[in-house]
Amino acid sequence: MSEPQADNSAAAAPASTQQPSRPTESHVVCKVETTTCGDPSPPAPVVVATDPSLAPGQHPASTAAAASSKAVAAVAASSPTAAETPISPGEVAMSPHTFSVAVEAQNRLSHRLHHIFFAVSIALFVLCGITAVVLYLTKTVEASKTSLAVAGLCAFNSVILTGFLMYMHLCFYSNQYEQRFICRILLLVPIYAIDSFVGLAAHDYATVINVVRDTYEAYVIYMFFKLLMSYCGGEDQVVVKWQALDPPTLHHPPPLCCLKPLQLTERVLNLWKALLLQYMILNPLLTIITLPLIFTHIYHDGDVASFKNAFGYIAGVRFISVSLAFTSLVYFFLSTKNLIAEKKPLAKFAAIKAVVFLSFWQTVLLAVLNHFHLIPSSQLWTADQVETGLGNFVLCVEMYLMSLAHRSVFDYHPYMLENCNAKIDFNKLKHVINVDDIIHDTKQVIVVGGKHRKEGEGSPRNSAQSSVTPAVPAVDTTVGDSKAAPLLS
Repeated sequence: MSEPQADNSAAAAPASTQQPSRPTESHVVCKVETTTCGDPSPPAPVVVATDPSLAPGQHPASTAAAASSKAVAAVAASSPTAAETPISPGEVAMSPHTFSVAVEAQNRLSHRLHHIFFAVSIALFVLCGITAVVLYLTKTVEASKTSLAVAGLCAFNSVILTGFLMYMHLCFYSNQYEQRFICRILLLVPIYAIDSFVGLAAHDYATVINVVRDTYEAYVIYMFFKLLMSYCGGEDQVVVKWQALDPPTLHHPPPLCCLKPLQLTERVLNLWKALLLQYMILNPLLTIITLPLIFTHIYHDGDVASFKNAFGYIAGVRFISVSLAFTSLVYFFLSTKNLIAEKKPLAKFAAIKAVVFLSFWQTVLLAVLNHFHLIPSSQLWTADQVETGLGNFVLCVEMYLMSLAHRSVFDYHPYMLENCNAKIDFNKLKHVINVDDIIHDTKQVIVVGGKHRKEGEGSPRNSAQSSVTPAVPAVDTTVGDSKAAPLLS
């Protein structure tokens, strides 16, 4: 009995194509517990079968429109109506129009809240700054309390503004290979702001707190390197695009511009990658070494003149390490900035460089000023504590300014695609905080040395970044405009 029914349905298909009936309401079933975009699993291969019924010399493309119409008619005839569509407890049924309206409404609300808090935060910052200066000049409030209030306001504003930005990136997680590194970089602002405010409030333990804070800086530098790599399409694509240059060389930046141009090869890429990884690994190790030295009074922050103090030695090692890492980052940026000009890498590089430059060199400057007794002490604060407190206060203000700059530098609007579910779930957060890609890169550089990397291993699809539970086809990671995966029906 099944064969005659199949013949009838096949015969009825052309009729339906001749007189198409517009459905009254189409539905899309969106799972609440699964992501609809940003999944790294590779898409299923498309199997193309040849039709033996084609006449000799007839090209399959000539029947594409008819086959598509038959398929649509067959699905429409066999699928249940809107009233008969079963919906599980974990699913919500909505039409595509309703889905788009819901996403757009949520986007408008979040966007307006972001703008409102942005304007209010600037007004509060200016008002609080003027009030603090007046109270300090009239000696109504102590300088420590005034600076703590201003720093707290800046830290609070920077955390909220960065939180809004990360929330929008996670909502529209349409290009996970780029947004994963963007979210990790954005975390630098709240980490630095909260840590600096706590160090200013608990100034007796500020040295310990600041040492732990500076560890994340090395992680951010490497994340920016990975972000530039993802813009280019992965390690393999970087080498291919280098070889396409005429010639595939890079002129050294000043003051090394008189040297012979550098040949851009895979070996050079592996060298830069290793120099960036060494800082990311060495910096936490120096932190672990520094903590017991602080409690045994062998490490005194800012004391560079005493040979018995461990600060000078650790600061020297860290300075050499960060110099090698940042130099590698500069070279890689110069070699790829023209390849990814549409991504505006210069603004992003300036934002990263500003944080690294300010956090390191202002600490050195304050240490030199304290060494020459140019920083006074007070009744409650020693000169060393004033030095550390000034650094924390300035960082709180700087992090607020950086959170304002990040709104345009790491904008989320290019990733706002219509078929994203605009919701945050555990898979997205897990993908951001998962460090499997760092472990993979470390093994590749240390164990393998980057010499025998298999073809395609450095591309985003095949790297250890693919750690989200598969839910939908993967996002197209070609350089240019991002494309999100379609919704599953």
